[in-house]
Amino acid sequence: MGLLLIGLGVVGQIEKAFKFVKDMPFEPIGAIWDSLLGACSVHQNVEIGQYVGSRLLEIEPENAGNYVVLSNLLVSAGRWNEVRVIRDSMMEKAIIKEPGKSWIELDKTLHTFHAADRSHPRMEEALRQVDEGKASAKAEAAELKCKCEIERLLVVFCCCLLLKVLCAESLVICNGHRAVKGE
Repeated sequence: MGLLLIGLGVVGQIEKAFKFVKDMPFEPIGAIWDSLLGACSVHQNVEIGQYVGSRLLEIEPENAGNYVVLSNLLVSAGRWNEVRVIRDSMMEKAIIKEPGKSWIELDKTLHTFHAADRSHPRMEEALRQVDEGKASAKAEAAELKCKCEIERLLVVFCCCLLLKVLCAESLVICNGHRAVKGE
């Protein structure tokens, strides 16, 4: 069932995925709602996303990621009052979101990037490439399409330095992968 739900979400069939979840003969677990919230976030379906996020906050009230994804979805729609309510709720419940991170493996070495962290030994080199406008066309396209700072830095890091990449991502789906794949 989870794969069908993910498939519907990936292709933008949010309403069908939502109906599928609502019609389940059992109460959906958090992972199912989480998959649907991720799809709502990628496809900017705020109405369904808000309902799904509320369900997730009931089921998993201590999961900081659920608050963050829902908050980011509402930010994208300019619903600042609702964003403030969610963030205030996190503070009241002392829920702390760990900084986002992504990683790549290059030649059997794992490189980890944390949000707002520029301490990677080759980060200055990658950032200099971006500043000088020497990034490949794919990296530039990814930078324009990708709203996720960490993933954008990963793409630039890898493309600018011409490195073979196995990329894993920890928190969110970033639309920038389409540019890298040449879509």
